[in-house]
Formats: sequence, C-alpha cells, structure tokens
Amino acid sequence: MSFRFQDSPSAIFVLSFDEDITDYQAALDCDHDAYELMEFLSRPSSCASLPHTEPNDIFSISDSTLLIGNGRDVNNTNIELSLREKARSPIHRHISGWRRGVSTAAITTSLVLCINIGLAIWAATRTGTQDGIGILYEGICSNSSQINTGLHLAINILSTLLLGAGNYTMQCLSAPTRAEVDHAHRQGLWLDIGVSSVRNIFRIGRGRAVLWVLLGLSSLPLHLLYNSTIHQTIVANQYIVFVISEDFLNGAAFNVSSCVAHDPQYTFTTSKADYITEYNSVLQNLQLQDVSSIQNLSNEACIAAYGGSFVTNRGHVFAVSPKEDPPGNNSLLTVFFPPLIKVQSYEGNWVCTSSAAYPASRCDVGTSKPDPSNWKFVGHPIAYCLSQQAEEICRFEFSMQLLLAVILCNLITAICMAVTILQQKEPTLVTIGDAISSFLDAPDPTTIKNCMMSRADVVRGRWGRQKRFPCEQIRSQSPLRRAWSAKSQRWFSAASGRRWLVCISLCSIALVAAAVLLWMSVTATRSDISTVDMKTLWNLGFGAVNGQLLLDPYEQAPGAGSLIPNVLVANFPQVIFSCLDLMYNSLYTCMLLGHEWTNYAYQGKSLRVTSPAGEQRSSYWLQLPYTYSIPLMVLSGLMHWLISQSLFLARIGEKDSQGDIVVTESTCGYSPIAIIFSIMVGSLMVIGLILNGFRRYRPGVPLAPSCSAAISAACHPADDGNAARSRVRWGEVNAPTTDGLGHCTFTSDLDVRMPTPGRLYE
Repeated sequence: MSFRFQDSPSAIFVLSFDEDITDYQAALDCDHDAYELMEFLSRPSSCASLPHTEPNDIFSISDSTLLIGNGRDVNNTNIELSLREKARSPIHRHISGWRRGVSTAAITTSLVLCINIGLAIWAATRTGTQDGIGILYEGICSNSSQINTGLHLAINILSTLLLGAGNYTMQCLSAPTRAEVDHAHRQGLWLDIGVSSVRNIFRIGRGRAVLWVLLGLSSLPLHLLYNSTIHQTIVANQYIVFVISEDFLNGAAFNVSSCVAHDPQYTFTTSKADYITEYNSVLQNLQLQDVSSIQNLSNEACIAAYGGSFVTNRGHVFAVSPKEDPPGNNSLLTVFFPPLIKVQSYEGNWVCTSSAAYPASRCDVGTSKPDPSNWKFVGHPIAYCLSQQAEEICRFEFSMQLLLAVILCNLITAICMAVTILQQKEPTLVTIGDAISSFLDAPDPTTIKNCMMSRADVVRGRWGRQKRFPCEQIRSQSPLRRAWSAKSQRWFSAASGRRWLVCISLCSIALVAAAVLLWMSVTATRSDISTVDMKTLWNLGFGAVNGQLLLDPYEQAPGAGSLIPNVLVANFPQVIFSCLDLMYNSLYTCMLLGHEWTNYAYQGKSLRVTSPAGEQRSSYWLQLPYTYSIPLMVLSGLMHWLISQSLFLARIGEKDSQGDIVVTESTCGYSPIAIIFSIMVGSLMVIGLILNGFRRYRPGVPLAPSCSAAISAACHPADDGNAARSRVRWGEVNAPTTDGLGHCTFTSDLDVRMPTPGRLYE
C-alpha cells in the first residue's frame, strides 16, 4: 500500500491509494485551498470522508508513517507532496508575507534606480556637461517652465515611491521577534507592534538596526538633492542705458569719452577703451536708422520693462530727453551700465535714479514707481524710450554631480532591501495579528491575570518598570483586577498625548512659517507690481523662475561654486515635511491599528498575519489599509511637488551683447502661488487628521494599539491550543477563576461573549 500526494489539474492535490482501504475513499479530489494536511484532514468535507477525525486530533508525517487522530497508522507510505508549502513554488514559499511587500519595495526601488541611471547616461551622451552642468533644453521661457513643472512632478512621484518603499522596509526591520519581546517584558519594558518605531531600534538585533539606520540615512540625501537635479536657468541680458537728446536722432554729434558713467560698485573686467568702442558702435547704428529691432516705449512701458530684477527679452535702451542745447554740444547726455548679478543689487534700480546718486535699496517699481509724466534719470527728464528687442532664452539644465549622488543613495537603499529579504530569517511580529498569534501559541507569563490591561495602564506604570523581573527570572505579580466598563474611546486615545502634541505642534509651526514666508514674498512682489491678487500671482508663474521672485544671489565666483548651498536651502523644506509626514502617518497607523483591534470584540475573525497558516489571512499591507495608504501617499507626493514649486533652485545666466553667456550664478527662486497651495493642502491634511481623531471606537476591548504588553495580556486562553490558526474573538470565556472573577481573552471558542459591565476580571 502507498499513500501519496500528487498535483491535480487545478493545482490542488489528490489522495490516492494503491490498495483497497475500507475506512477511506479510494480517491480524494478537493477544490479547497491547499491547506496543510492536518487542517485538510480535520475539516469536514464532502470530498474527504475520514472517520474518527476531530478538529483537535493530532497528525504527524514521517517517511514511513502517517498518524491519524487516535493513533492508527498506515505503514509503507510514500509522501511526494504533503504540506501547503510543498504545493507552492520555492519563490512563493520564501517570499511571502512581509517579504513579498519588501520584495515589491525592492523592485520599485530598483526600477527607479534604472530610470535615474538611464537619465544620467542619456543626458551625458546627448548634451555633455560643463562644470557638471548639462543642458536639456534651451528656448522660450514659457516652454522651459512647462517642462520644469512636468519633470518635477515626475520626480516627486518617483521620490514618493522611494519614500513609501523605504518606510515599509524600515517598519519591517523595526518589528521585534518574539524572543526580543519576551526579553523586554522580563525587564518590565514594552515594544511597539505594527508601527514603525524608534523605541524598538535599541531592543532589536544589531543587523536589523544597522539596516534601519542605513535606510534612514540614504533617504535623507534624496530629499535634499532629488528635486534640484534638474532646474531652470533664466538668461538675463546685459544692456546699457544711453540717455540721449532728441537732437541725437537727427544726427547730432556725440562724444562717449566725456560722459561715460557707471555704478561705482561695478568694476569693468575689460579696458575702458573696449567699452567706448562698443558704445560708439551701438550709437552709430542707431543714428544710421538701424531700427529693425528698436521699439518705441512710453515712459510707463519703459519703467515696467526695465524696472525688474532681470531683463530677458530686451537689450540696450535709449532714454530720450527733451532737453535742448546739451552742454558741450554732446547729444549723448550720460551712459549707465546696470550691474547684473555680481553684486547684491538689482539692475532695474536705475529707473528710480532721479538724482546723480545711485539708489542703494531696491527700486519700488510697483507702489512707489516714478511718475511717468515727470520721470528723470540722474537729473535728465525723460520723454520716451527706444528699446532694443531681444530673443528670450531660458535653459532647463541638470546637475550630473547631484544626479550621481541620488543614484548612489538609490543604490544603497536597494541593497539594504535585498539584504533584508535574504538575511532576515527569524519571524518577526510585524502586524498585531502576528503578535496575537504568537501570544496565543505561547502565552507570556509576565502579563498573566491582566486581561483588562490597556496601553494606558502600561504607560501609567501599572505594569512594567516598577515590576522588573530580576535575573531574567519571571516572578509573580499582583493581578490587575478591574470591573468592566463599556466606555467608547476616541481615536485620539490610540496614540499618546505627547505624540499628538509633538506632531500637531510641529505641523502648526511649519504652516505658520510658510504663511510668514508667503507674506514676505508677497510684500517683496508688491515692490514690482501695483496690484497683488490671485490672478497676478498666478501670472507670475507657478514654480517658474521669475526675475521678480528671486532671493539675493550670493557673492561667489561664477559657475557651480554656489550650487550646493542653494540646493540645501531650496530643499530644506522637503526634509522638514518628510519628518512631519512620518509622524503624521504614524498617528494614522496607531488609530487604524486600534480600529482593527476593537473589531475583534464583535465578531470572530481570522488573524491578519505575515505568514498565514490555517484560517489566518495574509496581507501585503502592514497596518494602513489601501483605502488610507493610497490617499495618504498621493497627498504626500502632492505636498512634495508643491513644496518643490514653492522654493527651488534657480540659476541666472548673463548674456553679453554678442549673445554669449559670460557668467552664471545660482540662487533660490520662490513662487507665492505655489506657497499658497502648499499651505492649503497642508492645512487640509492636519484638519483631516484631527477630525479623524474625534471618531469613536466601539467599546468592547481594552485599547492596546501597538503596546506589546497590552496585546500579550489579552492572549491567555484557558485551553485553546489551535486558536491562533482559527477565527478568534476577544471576550469573556468560561474559564476557572478564583473568587468568582471573570476572565477575557482571545479565543476560538464559539461560547465567547462580551464582558459583563460591573463584573471584576483578571
């Protein structure tokens, strides 16, 4: 006789016997999932007729013997495929539960890594780099702004995926093993279950702690650098202000040498003679009626065109003065070379220079702009302007150094995830289902007779440090006897008041700081425009580099010297939000963990674990269901993108009259309209969190959330050895107690009921 398993066409298994055995069917063909043999044989089924088998019968398998129920054996058996693990592929056996989630995270991280490497190779081979900066696009500024917005949206989608994958893996790494929980309990301490926890890092294995730290450190540069790997460069034109008389346009004589004037802060990099030659050429072309690119502007239009910080679509300007009989019969009254980006000043300040002195402060072109009808420049009245039109040029660039740094961090993250999958062999308590299952299989003696203990009791010291167990020995402790009170609690109670206070306070401080920055940016913008409203702010650009919306450039050498400081300034808000987002998600995790916990008091449910057995459920998500995790991830990505459009790296190039870019400096740009949207979305997130905190749990079980000690206290069944792999419910059971006290626990017993209000339990 042989007893063997073989795969059926539907991937289920068939039992067949070579000899006639009257006690069993000759063949079994079942449609059920491939549960382990013990559970399959113990389940009543129309497709398996096995007499004398009960749910609690014990089965064991060896190469030659199958023990069934009451000890009857069948010898000379040949088992080819027995347990569910053998029915599954090797990959499915070794990558399941949280490992499957971490595997998905590792694959996602590797795909992002491939995208980053591909982008670096494509950009380097297509355009090349100079001083580590490459050009992806050069052309009209409106197109550059659209590309900038779209690519930053894509970058923030990728960074959100990396952040989510990293957080998932870090939560799995911080989950303790049962041995680590037992060790902590013997010391009167408790660990977090089901949430990402810094508390646990000092109590878990050194290898997992190192991986957790590496993942955290590798994610920090991503927040600081990723959004600045690509950036927009605005190319401003060098131009000269010529104040001429009306006679000049009729061919009157002029003498450049006698009237060259310039800002005393500015030092010419070439000889004065070279500039005189250039000025003479420009003026002679104008007198020869080379007006193909000349536009006549009214005073008001001229002030608006040249009163900004940077001029991108205009060149030299000729301010025409109606003054007659210029001194010395020179029709060129004065020449001014506005400083651009070498000093902390603004080239448009010259429009406010009515006297001979150059203004030290920024020109208020919006609210205090010169009266166009009485406009003077260094004492010369201006009637109108002749402006050279120029092609507007903006660049969309990438930084190879920053991109390589991002790739390195991305690679470290992927390696840490791969090591986590391959090296972490010991089962960990990742979800509360894992913890309940473990404590039901092997109850923790340090929490016995404390079935009414909640997380609040542990935090308040009713269990724990004052009851430390010396020398790793468990000592008896007085039970926590309490009368049951069916009182519902709000979702706020799932996390400590300190955690709520820290999170809400920091979020509020961040929003207030953003509001202050918005006020400062709008105040600065009001200097350049007369009316500030939503339409005007939108027209200034959403995340676009605008000469009116730039921080003062640093006085540093040209090129990439000032790149890194500005990158750190521009992306510092990203780091702040990432930290706040971790605390924000942690509160949601605690609240939803409490929701899952309290539901066990109302109906029997199979445990949601990382490695299911029996009727247990597997889950790829840890504690946040997809109905919450996906919207939260979308909001996180949206906020990262809005922040990247609120404050960002901007580079300013200076183009000379020959069209060559002679100097480039880095600074930070800001967008008031993007700041407004960031504040709105951030405020809605905080309000939504608070409103969810006011929801109430259904009364029925002491609230444990993530506290390992409180979870353990709820798992002391009297005689229910197979409870962990069955549907369980928490409630009062018929257990022998002293002094008529009741007892509540997780159990698979169908006779479980809600605790009786007013009755004492232990």
